[in-house]
Amino acid sequence: MDWKDKRTQKNNNFFESLKNAISGIRYLIIDERNFRFHISASIIVIVLAWILKIRTYQFLWLVLAILLVILAELINTLIERIIDLIVGNKFNLLAKKIKDIAAGGVLITSFIAVIIGVTIFTPVLIKLLT
Repeated sequence: MDWKDKRTQKNNNFFESLKNAISGIRYLIIDERNFRFHISASIIVIVLAWILKIRTYQFLWLVLAILLVILAELINTLIERIIDLIVGNKFNLLAKKIKDIAAGGVLITSFIAVIIGVTIFTPVLIKLLT
């Protein structure tokens, strides 16, 4: 089936929506290097939190920080794809600024997540090493 024959209406049922959502996640994992980095870092943080037996409320802060970074990366990817769809392969200064601003949002979110992680892990690691 040619891509032009694909339908563009809403999904007919929940399972079709679920299939499309999983397809989108698969695209992020396969095609987006930064998304894979964030997922890998998230797994390391979760495993470390489990090994160090981080308190439940601290773990929830870590999960929230991870979720925000992943969502920021997802939104950044959406913005980049929409800009690419509109502008194509031509350079456009406004498109570059928009992409840079979206990437800056991911950077700020990641920085806050690192602060949360350091705030939670540092006392635990100091206590473990002393």
